[in-house]
This record gives sequence, structure tokens and C-alpha cells, in this order.
Amino acid sequence: MRIRTMSLAALAVALLVACSGPAATPTPAPTTAPTAQPTVAPTLSPADLGPIRIGVEAPGGEAYIAVQLTVKQLKAEGYDIEMVMFEDPDIMPQALDAGDININTNSSGQILSAVDAGLDVKAITGLTNPDFVMVADKDHPTCASLDGAKIGAQGTTGFGFASVTNWLQRDCPEAQPEMIDIPGSENRAVALLEGQINATSLHLLRALQLQQVEPGNFVIIDGYGSGPGVTSAWQYSLTSWIDANPQLYTAYVQTYQEVVDAIEANPQLAVDEGLATIPDAPADLVTQVMQEWAANDTWTAGDGITREVFDATLAFYLLFTEYEKDLTYEMVILPPPQ
Repeated sequence: MRIRTMSLAALAVALLVACSGPAATPTPAPTTAPTAQPTVAPTLSPADLGPIRIGVEAPGGEAYIAVQLTVKQLKAEGYDIEMVMFEDPDIMPQALDAGDININTNSSGQILSAVDAGLDVKAITGLTNPDFVMVADKDHPTCASLDGAKIGAQGTTGFGFASVTNWLQRDCPEAQPEMIDIPGSENRAVALLEGQINATSLHLLRALQLQQVEPGNFVIIDGYGSGPGVTSAWQYSLTSWIDANPQLYTAYVQTYQEVVDAIEANPQLAVDEGLATIPDAPADLVTQVMQEWAANDTWTAGDGITREVFDATLAFYLLFTEYEKDLTYEMVILPPPQ
């Protein structure tokens, strides 16, 4: 009889089939719910963030060179930013409070007075350190000679008025001149040139211009100044605007700092801007003063709102005025964003 043989491989297959029973229905793999994608807020363009309006004392001039360059830079990046000119600097705080401007550029004393009066504002960056000199007609060459003379000053709370008042009290306390309020260094220079006043504090550019126009008729009185560490002007905003517009605030403050640093590294930036925007002054004087301002760090940014600068500036104003509040650094200054 013939015996059928089966290979080991075939036997293994047969046993597997015999023992497995009916085919089982395959169990489907568990399904996983789709992962929810995070909601991404739409990216706003710089222009969509809202406007930035900067209050500037007319007609502008050397104090605003860094501001002008900052506006140009941010505008090139797409921000809705403009400067708003004011003939009367005393109404600029009201314009800020009303929302007509978002950033005000004015004297440190005006900001201290605004905070003391209850306006909820913060200085957000510097503007300028003092660059004023006391210019007089040739008949009033000294502080003492100004007794009975007419002195042009700006406002009653600003740096110009404080500088003149403190200087008179310090160097010639017996002199009793007549103080006349004339906003703007350029306007005071014209008043002095036309004989409406006998002396005034002017930015260096306008003082040199007067001496160039009429050599020998005007003198710069020695000893005028505000002391070390005192700053003449800050830029400030309503706290509510800063809180509601953190991106605009940060963009402006950081860009302004970059501009000031760039000017110090390359003064020609300021020279070119000055020549383009101060047409009523001789080109050689504009060039000279822009270079001096850059070398002397006259334009300030974060270095203009340090605690040391605030303390020196407040002490300077306390020499001639009293505030109802005990003003502190934290009440007045917002340190730059990191």
C-alpha cells in the first residue's frame, strides 16, 4: 500500500487551519477625534494698529531732529504717524488729554506740573538736554545789568522760565527785570533782534545766528545754566493710551532710541535732516550745531528718564516752585520697554 507523505510545511498549515475555527470579524481600530487647531489672531499691519500723533512746538527746529527721523522711519514701516504743530505750548497738555495727540514733546517742568495737577501721564522717553544760552543786547552784558530790563521767557512752568528765574536768583538776586512770555526760541530771537526785549534764553543755533546777522550788537552772558544732570524736555503720554496701545508705544520708544543711537554714531544723519528742515538758519551754523548736539548727547532717549536725571530735574524745579504732591519717579516716569 502506498503511504502518502506530507511535508512539514504543509502539515503546519493544515494544523493551523484546523485549530483556528471560523474566521473572526476584524475589530476596527479606535477612531481619534480631530485635534482642535488653536485660534490664531489676525496679524495687524502697523497702520491697522491706529494712529500716532505727536505734539510738537512750532516751528520745530533742532530739538525735534530725532523725532522727525523717528516719524520718517515708522512711516516707512507702514505706521500711521504724524507730527502736530502747536504755536502755544501751554495748550499741549489739554490737547493730549482730549486725545488730539498721543505723545507730547515738551519741557520737563510742564510734565511735572501736569502730574501735580492730576493728569494721568507718564514720561516715556527723553527729548533734549539743555542747550540754552542767555543772549542780550550789547547794553546789558551782565546779569546785574538786567535790572529793569525786559527778558523774554517761555511760559511759567517750563524749563525756559525756570532756568531764567533760578539764574537771576542765584547770580543777581537784586535785579528786578520784567519777564515777558514769548513761546519758541525762534520767536524770542526775532523779538530780541527787533528790540522788543533786551535779553532772552535761546538755543545755541539762534544765538549764533543773531551774532552772525548783527556782529557786535549781541552778547552771550556767562554763567547761565541749569546745573549737572538736569534735563530740559521729555516726551510723555496718557497712561490710558499706553495701556491701550502697547505695540504703538513700544514701536515709537524703541525706534526713537535707535534713531538717537544712530545720530550719535553718525552725526551726518542730523546734519542732513537739519539742513532740510531748518531753512531759515545758515547752513554752516546748522552743520556746526548738529555736530555739537550729537557729540554732546543733547538729544536724549532712555538716558533722559533715569532715576538720577529725574531727581536732579525735580530738585531744579523745586528751587522756584512748590508742588502740591510729593512727586516721585514712579509717578512721573515709565522706564523704557525691555
